[in-house]
Amino acid sequence: MPRLTNSQYLQQRKTLQMDWFQDGAWTFSSLESLDEMELHAYFAPTKDFTDEQAIAHRNDVSRQNPSLPQQAGHAYARALRYLGKRPVPQPSVKASKQRSGTKGGAIAIRTIRNPDPDIKGLAQYLVQLTRKVDE
Repeated sequence: MPRLTNSQYLQQRKTLQMDWFQDGAWTFSSLESLDEMELHAYFAPTKDFTDEQAIAHRNDVSRQNPSLPQQAGHAYARALRYLGKRPVPQPSVKASKQRSGTKGGAIAIRTIRNPDPDIKGLAQYLVQLTRKVDE
């Protein structure tokens, strides 16, 4: 497999950024967790890098983990199945006749991994939750 050029890397990174910021991370939510982690580690789509900073990031992580470029490349190939193909929700024909909680209804839950969780915000939420439980 040919080596990814800096230009190709930047284009793939931009594609992942568009998915994350404009498409609600649809592609990321469709992938396995390990694929998400590898894409974030290698492409850093949530980071506000200049092209030069992105290439420096690529060089740094590739030096630290030499197998990451190949792993992220495979993850990107799997992501291509979902990029730009977010399905349009279709209204149910009998939605007005269905009650919530009826059997047979399909509910899909998708998760995305935030590469930079807000630890302070999470701690504040847990403190608030603890206070409500104590009331």
